[in-house]
Amino acid sequence: LFGRNPEALETPMHSLVNVDLSGMPVAFDDEMLNLLSQNHPLLESLNLLNKVLVCKVSANCIFQLVKKCRKLKKLFAFHSSMSDNTLVALAEDDRTPLEELGISCRREEKYGSDLSSEAWQQLVTKLPNLKVMLSFDHTCPLHRVSQIMKPEIPVHVLNLQTFTMIYEEVTQATSFYKNTLEVVVLQTRNSPELERALVNLARRCAQLHTLCVYCVLKKDVVDEILALRPKMKEDKTYILKWQAQAEPWVVGVEEGD
Repeated sequence: LFGRNPEALETPMHSLVNVDLSGMPVAFDDEMLNLLSQNHPLLESLNLLNKVLVCKVSANCIFQLVKKCRKLKKLFAFHSSMSDNTLVALAEDDRTPLEELGISCRREEKYGSDLSSEAWQQLVTKLPNLKVMLSFDHTCPLHRVSQIMKPEIPVHVLNLQTFTMIYEEVTQATSFYKNTLEVVVLQTRNSPELERALVNLARRCAQLHTLCVYCVLKKDVVDEILALRPKMKEDKTYILKWQAQAEPWVVGVEEGD
């Protein structure tokens, strides 16, 4: 699929612009992505965030792909495959402005390095309308969450699906991203500290329109959050439970509906 174009094709394969590999249960490698970037330089959207436990794509491979595919508007990749060089390359003048950047953090971050504040600042200065999705799953070492979250990142979507106590990280996200956060998803355990952090999140993040919390909260906490974000209540773009229910929990469906 990503190889050199067969001459017999009426529509050349270099017209591929959207490649979504998120549903493929295989570990991608540099060879495959090198073929993609070499033969499809007009690529506009690439999603590599699948469920395979190991990422084999090197940071240099993604850097080379970004250098070759200069029309990229959307890129979703694992943090271990990203680098400062890639962020700087995305900020170059002679390319289509990147609109969305999704970065997912997993077990590889135990041995990984951060993307620097300087590289993020250079990218955001060049692309002030950039939207970033930042995700952490249960395999990512907890101490790495606060290290990877930088105040320079324009995070619009934050997934903290760690199944651990993360109220400090919620507080940090509120402080860093209060002007940009639109969607927050939490897989965690409840505590008084978490409930206070969630109320503070709802109060300070004016752009917040979706909040999904996968643990049981106190009813008065749920009521306060929805009072602070009435549009979210009206649109039913939330999961906020005060009683344990059978899964799956559905957005906007609450007790009594």
